Amino acid sequence: MGSIPTQITYTAFKGSKSGAIVETEITRDAIGPNEVLLENQYSGLCGTDEHFAHNDIVLGHEGVGIVKEIGRDVKSLKVGDRVGVGFVRGGCGYCTSCLTGYNWFCTESPNNYGSHDHNTATWSTHCVLPPTRLAKIPSSIPSEFAGPLMCAGQTVWLPLARTDVRPWHTVGVVGVGGLGHLAIQFASKMGCNVVVFSGTASKREEAFKLGASEFYTAEDLGKEGMKRHFVDNLLVTTSQLPDWSVYEPLLSNQSHIFPLTISASDISISAMTLVGREITTHGLCASTMTQVNQMLEFAARHKIRPMIEEFEMSESGIRDAMGRLEGGKLRYRAVLRVVR
Repeated sequence: MGSIPTQITYTAFKGSKSGAIVETEITRDAIGPNEVLLENQYSGLCGTDEHFAHNDIVLGHEGVGIVKEIGRDVKSLKVGDRVGVGFVRGGCGYCTSCLTGYNWFCTESPNNYGSHDHNTATWSTHCVLPPTRLAKIPSSIPSEFAGPLMCAGQTVWLPLARTDVRPWHTVGVVGVGGLGHLAIQFASKMGCNVVVFSGTASKREEAFKLGASEFYTAEDLGKEGMKRHFVDNLLVTTSQLPDWSVYEPLLSNQSHIFPLTISASDISISAMTLVGREITTHGLCASTMTQVNQMLEFAARHKIRPMIEEFEMSESGIRDAMGRLEGGKLRYRAVLRVVR
């Protein structure tokens, strides 16, 4: 295992009150008996990072790195392992939520990005974390693609892993973006008929290459003769919630709606539609470690990759990446490369 230093110093990138990204140096005590020191390689940029950019915290939660040191009680990992870091970072380990794998609901010692340990995140050269939520990355997934799978990949995997989606179902995906382009790949590789809804026809060809079976624009949805009651599961991946009245006629009886984006907007759907046609809306937050590992294995087996743009992990590189995200120009996930 090698000698463990008495202190650890690393470079990190924080948000600030003005929203500017600030490079800083952090020094902390050596790792504890149940902690792991990671040397970060890449980190993705997510919309959640934008939400925290005005806070004085280290940002980033779509990371991949190499285990450099392990505490004496760590048995699940070894030095040299390549692991992924997501939004959920640990928990007490003994409350009901932790024991069932739902660590993000931990009632005793929660450890989620943005709410605890503000000096630990993946926009940094190193980070110290408990091993609980570190996922081994399959060897066939290159590191630059692994980070976005740890958040965006988990998010779109949830409707497929935790609910009643079956290969003979029609899965509707609203939006071809950072989440949607992965949702199309996962659902199509599961054997589902994938129908894509987009605000623009410019993404039609790309959607079909990703695995879509059908493609409709907003204009198509307003045309007379548009198919009705044919979508069994609707995954909403756009940054803003849609006009639900547009999609209600497309939903099958007993279908399921999955709003996967964080929005302050209310979900307003006709009660007559929900009750009369037995349609269910699902709120899904994060994945258990079993589901994370299943997602990574499935992505490795089927060569599912996020479409990425790579940037240097520096103040200027992060500004460029966030600017493209805010301007809607990103195709489709930004990945920050650690510079040493």
